[in-house]
Amino acid sequence: MKVLFLSSCVNGGGAGRSLLHLLKGLLPDIESIVVVPEYGIIGKDLEQYATLHVEPSFLERIQKSHFSLAKSIQLPWLANVFGGFSVGLAMIRISKLTKHIRPHVIYCNHMLAEPVGVFVGWITKTPVILHARNLHLSGFGRWFYDFLATRNIVKAVICNSKATSEQYLQSCPEKTHIIYNSIDTTYYQRSSIEPLLRKEFSIPSEAMVVGYAGRLVEWKGIDDLIQAFAKVQPDTKNIYLTIVGGQDSGVLNPLEKNLKKLAFELGVGKRVIFCGFKSDVRPYVCDFDVSVVPSKMPEPFGRVIIESLCLDVPVIVSAHGGAYEVIGEGKFGDAFAAGNVQDLVNVLTRFLDDPKNSHEKTKLGKAHIEQELSTARIGYLVSEILHKL
Repeated sequence: MKVLFLSSCVNGGGAGRSLLHLLKGLLPDIESIVVVPEYGIIGKDLEQYATLHVEPSFLERIQKSHFSLAKSIQLPWLANVFGGFSVGLAMIRISKLTKHIRPHVIYCNHMLAEPVGVFVGWITKTPVILHARNLHLSGFGRWFYDFLATRNIVKAVICNSKATSEQYLQSCPEKTHIIYNSIDTTYYQRSSIEPLLRKEFSIPSEAMVVGYAGRLVEWKGIDDLIQAFAKVQPDTKNIYLTIVGGQDSGVLNPLEKNLKKLAFELGVGKRVIFCGFKSDVRPYVCDFDVSVVPSKMPEPFGRVIIESLCLDVPVIVSAHGGAYEVIGEGKFGDAFAAGNVQDLVNVLTRFLDDPKNSHEKTKLGKAHIEQELSTARIGYLVSEILHKL
């Protein structure tokens, strides 16, 4: 069975990493072809499990125009205009590729891939699967993606959490499947990874490290985390907050600068370390004492949660969306009321005072992941859907 995957997330985002782990677990009778805009940081890994086709017009986000004019002029609206033009160009070029390859299924791996894939499927009369990895909270967003999902050419919608599935269970319940993201636990074996965070940034071995790993975007709640950190044991100098991640290249936003300014205004600038983008976060997350996902808006899933648990790192998450699901609503990690800085302070303080209970939850979470979210199990579930088309 030949499956054409559309995925322009190749530079460390959760959708791209989740596809990589999914490909590892698919049944061997499925031939995978993946369209990407560039090789990025996971291209070589993807090539172990799929044939890659590079299509530069295929964008991850509409703001990330690949046209040099939009980048040089540095106007967000111009990037959006060129981004829209790129989407149209990608539809045409991927349609031609699809007619040449003649896959049995087009598999759309993330949000911007979905309109491209539905158009290409309609033009080439190829069945389409949408893998929903985003929550669409706005009226237009919900309408648009419901519109795509209910097209006849779309045969299934795979959702990475119950939170993600809610809108599709209303618009097309007969097509909707909930399959959580998988993870290759052998790749996240702590014993095989050399920690780098403390060594690279001269953090004392006896210091406690509160860590965040992910993209720098407003809704991720990093400002709330910095404010909470500033209130936790303000007189001690033996706790550090590390931010592992960067902003999307090509997206114009002074967020990182503003977050650094906030940390210094709150008096903790010297103990808040911005580590920048890391192509492999494992050696950095390994050095966390606790991994925090402080998102103000609900996460569709929160991949860093299962990565942290596999690395034996306790997690604290906002108590909503897919992130709260992933920790079993408190069974596998601790949670705080989303957007409530004082509640985050309280949860962080309890952990720092007595981390034993959190470590017990981490063990339960890791065992759950090994049993329920293995690449083999999730790959089989997706393979079953593909074979039924």
